[in-house]
Amino acid sequence: MISLLNLPEETITLILFVLDFEDIQQCKRVCRLFNTIISQSYSLQYKVELGIAGLLDGDPESDTYTVAARLEELKIVEYNWHHLQFRMQRSIPSLESTLYELVGGVAGFGGPENKLYVRGLTFIELPSAVRGTTERIWKHADLGINIRDFTMAPIYDLLVLVEVPRLTGPPSLNDYEVNIHLRSMATGKAHPGTSTPVISQITRLENGDSCGFFIRIIEDRLGLLYHSVMHDLDEEIEDQLYIWNWKTGELLCAFDPPKEQIRIDSFIFLSSRHFIVSRFRLDFNASFTPCFEIYDFCDAVEPGQPKLVRSYQLPALAENVLTYRMLLRSDPAPDNKGISALPHKRPFFLGPTSRLLNVEIVLIDEQREREHYYMLFVHISSLLDGLIDGEQLEEVLVPWKDWGPDSTRMINNEIHNNSVGWVCYIYGNRYVQVLPTMSIDGSFESQLVIYDFNRISLYRDLQNRAELNEVNSLSMIKIEPTVHIWPQFQEHIRTRLPYRIIHRCTPLPLTAVMIEEECILGLHQRTDSESNIVFLCI
Repeated sequence: MISLLNLPEETITLILFVLDFEDIQQCKRVCRLFNTIISQSYSLQYKVELGIAGLLDGDPESDTYTVAARLEELKIVEYNWHHLQFRMQRSIPSLESTLYELVGGVAGFGGPENKLYVRGLTFIELPSAVRGTTERIWKHADLGINIRDFTMAPIYDLLVLVEVPRLTGPPSLNDYEVNIHLRSMATGKAHPGTSTPVISQITRLENGDSCGFFIRIIEDRLGLLYHSVMHDLDEEIEDQLYIWNWKTGELLCAFDPPKEQIRIDSFIFLSSRHFIVSRFRLDFNASFTPCFEIYDFCDAVEPGQPKLVRSYQLPALAENVLTYRMLLRSDPAPDNKGISALPHKRPFFLGPTSRLLNVEIVLIDEQREREHYYMLFVHISSLLDGLIDGEQLEEVLVPWKDWGPDSTRMINNEIHNNSVGWVCYIYGNRYVQVLPTMSIDGSFESQLVIYDFNRISLYRDLQNRAELNEVNSLSMIKIEPTVHIWPQFQEHIRTRLPYRIIHRCTPLPLTAVMIEEECILGLHQRTDSESNIVFLCI
């Protein structure tokens, strides 16, 4: 009988490579031969390290990076994230901007030519220590419209501009035309991949001037949430969500649920057919428990109406407390088509399943003396469990006690230091904050804080620290559950999602930060009127 151990090592290596990274790790414990083969194979080590980091290989057939070079670079990048060490630091004068976006390694800034409207945009392709590139800047000084908001998808060279809404009739009717322009990021002209370069939507808004927008892109889907800016709790809710195929202009979904003062505060795409919204009622005596609702807009109840497939309840609020904001953030979108179309300039990049949902919750009491801020973190894979495979659920409604304590981590965030404009503070499993501090001489300093929710990586590091008796003074791993007694909630809040928190003083004092795959962007206020954008590259 031929034993597996009698096969040539090259054959054993090929067999092991078919396994997933977790099984390869287990095989190291099978016998000394397997341990030696795996430890000496760059390809097997690289596959394991990619899996632990939640990354995918770039271009396996590229000669730019050998497997050994990719493995070494990956280890450096992960070490630098865990210790907040930066290989490259660059600074450029800040742009006068009121609109910001950060997607796919490109930062976009929109500054008004006058005090009323934004008409031009500036783009900065971020520098990269991994690829050895510096920043590239280009600008469209005047795009020909008054821009209310924008987003982009560099992977498709897509720039989405939302024009300032315009009244189409008597003011008493509140009918507004909203034009969505699909442009090329490179040229600023109509995008060549769409048959409908301008999508026009007539919608009823109480106040078009104070209406905000949430814009999201995944594959060929474009979602736009009309979001009323509330100045008073008694104002009428007018939140509406629309989803189009941006290549054809076809309207796929029109989500305008019954009002009853129940907000759609924000939304994100979970997949090419699912989106999630945050819902709560603006009422101190509300019986409606704040929740996330997941909808399938490809399996419509009726044409254009998405199907509710799951609702996750949040902890019940105490009496005379209401939810004022519940902002969802998760970047980047799990774009499988976009990943396959990537120009593989990177040795590796984030995989589609490495996604964290961050929820910023703002509560107020009936006296309105102050606002209370909380952060909730959950892996998107936990929310989608069973949905992607099309499994039917026995119950659509999931109470907090059945999912929250074991799948989330809730943290008090009273400092509330993230900028309202610089909202790209999450990427993959990492969330970034900047905390103001004071030095011994009384000067202003700042401290970067990273929350890293990659469970596989942190458990591996815990094991290594125990075996090697290592200590990382900048990093602390929390795996134990926490129980908080917060007066804004009816019951104690127990959560246990493991995470690593890393903190380090910044080279320059920063007032706002955003995060991308290989870089942290910071805003350094030099004087009252002058500031710099700082690139800290891992």
